Amino acid sequence: MFNTKVTDGVYVNTALATYTFTDIIEYVRENIQLWEKSPLIWDLTKFPLSKQAEPSDIIRQQLSQSMDLAERRSGNRTAFVAPQDYDYGMFRMYCVFTEFLDYPVEMATFRTFEDAKAWIKGKMK
Repeated sequence: MFNTKVTDGVYVNTALATYTFTDIIEYVRENIQLWEKSPLIWDLTKFPLSKQAEPSDIIRQQLSQSMDLAERRSGNRTAFVAPQDYDYGMFRMYCVFTEFLDYPVEMATFRTFEDAKAWIKGKMK
């Protein structure tokens, strides 16, 4: 579903097929040891979020239940690259929920990989 590689010192998880938020959290649970102490970009440009993506209540519940994963990445940044309108909006909502839940990881959504990389590297606020 996802592939992980390192590009210029940043871990990049790339979607290899259509996915859901549940798929992302499962991938994180299985692979967090790879990028636990590093900045992370989710490159979601080639495949869209499933149109049957979970409603906002389920996203909030999943985030609450994955706080242990966020604590393992405390102080790091995570960027989502989602150029399509639907995906961008859903990931913006996801990031707002992380702020509401006081996640120890700073998260943001971008339309381009270049903007996400600049933010991850601290060159953009």
